[in-house]
Amino acid sequence: LRRSEAAWDYTDEKRREFARQFVTEINDTNEPQWRARILKFSETRSDDLAMFPVYYDFLELLGQRRPRLAIELLTAHEETMGPFQIALMAGLWVGAQSDEVAAIAQRWIAAGTHLIALAKSLIKGGERRLGMLSALIGKGSALNNHDVIVHAMGTAARLHGAGVVAAKGVFMHGLRELAKRRNAEWARAVWFNRDFKTLIASMDADELAEVLSSLTSLRKLDYQAEAVLAAVCAHDNVSVLNFLVGRLKQEADERSPGREADMFEEDAFEAIPVHLHQLNKLLAKEPRALVKALREGFDDEARSMFPYRGDARLLKAVFPNFADPLPVLLQELIAGPDPTDIDFSLSVL
Repeated sequence: LRRSEAAWDYTDEKRREFARQFVTEINDTNEPQWRARILKFSETRSDDLAMFPVYYDFLELLGQRRPRLAIELLTAHEETMGPFQIALMAGLWVGAQSDEVAAIAQRWIAAGTHLIALAKSLIKGGERRLGMLSALIGKGSALNNHDVIVHAMGTAARLHGAGVVAAKGVFMHGLRELAKRRNAEWARAVWFNRDFKTLIASMDADELAEVLSSLTSLRKLDYQAEAVLAAVCAHDNVSVLNFLVGRLKQEADERSPGREADMFEEDAFEAIPVHLHQLNKLLAKEPRALVKALREGFDDEARSMFPYRGDARLLKAVFPNFADPLPVLLQELIAGPDPTDIDFSLSVL
């Protein structure tokens, strides 16, 4: 029974049920006792995110049902309640004292304190608090605190997925601020979020171009960046292919004569990863465009290095088993009048 998932779900739900019951039982008479309990419980510190979910639910509901107590915990006991600010704020945003909480949040923004906790809590702020989310991005920019911007963008993506259409503007605000600093850390914060795909689907061509442009600063395309590219590719595969070709050109420039030693550095530029996990399936839908783009980059000076560069790596990642229609496309090239097409095909092989 202990090993069964059903038993775990039953136990976890029972704990949450008790937590909800405890909140409803708090009243003016026993509030001092509960205040002391909460402060004692909140002294616990852990790096294990799985340790506190029921307690977070308890505190969020407390913010809704007992806003005065929650505000007191936030303002009079900041150090003790620091790890649990998000839960309290999330409940307060949907409670009766939300305007008072907004005043507290504005003071935090002005002082540059608790900014990440505030950004995360605003998922419960809805459309009404988008201005505050944008202000957080502005403060993060002023402090050169990229983490604040990234977390605000993550919240904006989730709000957009929940139907707050205007949240896209806040996301783009954060994207542009990070792009000024050639920082693409936002990709690691949103790639797993299913709401991000909804956000990408709502973007026009110019906005998608900004998303791709913001990724040009990445020295390597990790799994998270690939997931972002795949989301864009589902709507604009031509632009993504052009983006990848641009990286191949950058790689060729960085590996030009006199700079060979740079390729062995830890932060060496890598245009294409060894393996693709999502993007390959989308690029395989337009094989002719892929082959044409790589053929155009098959210049005389770098021809001998083609099998070892990102160009060949990209082609192999998309067609790892030399599957159709790649053989047919190469046969078409071989049958043409340009002998360089034969050299290209041999390099692919």
